[in-house]
Amino acid sequence: MQYLADIMATKNLLLWSLLTGFLIGFGYMIVLRLCGGPIIYLSILGMILSTAYSALLLWQTSEKMDKLHEEYPYYLYGSYVVAGICVVLLICTLCNFKNIKIGVAVMKCTAAFIGGTPQ
Repeated sequence: MQYLADIMATKNLLLWSLLTGFLIGFGYMIVLRLCGGPIIYLSILGMILSTAYSALLLWQTSEKMDKLHEEYPYYLYGSYVVAGICVVLLICTLCNFKNIKIGVAVMKCTAAFIGGTPQ
């Protein structure tokens, strides 16, 4: 009985949460259908560029340090590791570019289907 009393006490909050969740989900489907492809491509490009920039910053920091500084090898080898991650990301993206295009097309079709299906 306590559960029903709690639900009745928070009825308005639950209804507003349900309505807000529905509207956000509907808006999200529209955004995915219209610009889901660019979002995916830009996020992949952003990951590659940010890792490359991080490797560059680590390398520049190591070059400014004294070679005998205690943290010098951490910055230098860290830049190599991050650059390696960047290269792996780039190779994976190039090898799977066709699959990424297919995934974007499937996502757009799914969003169009769900948006057009009556509830």
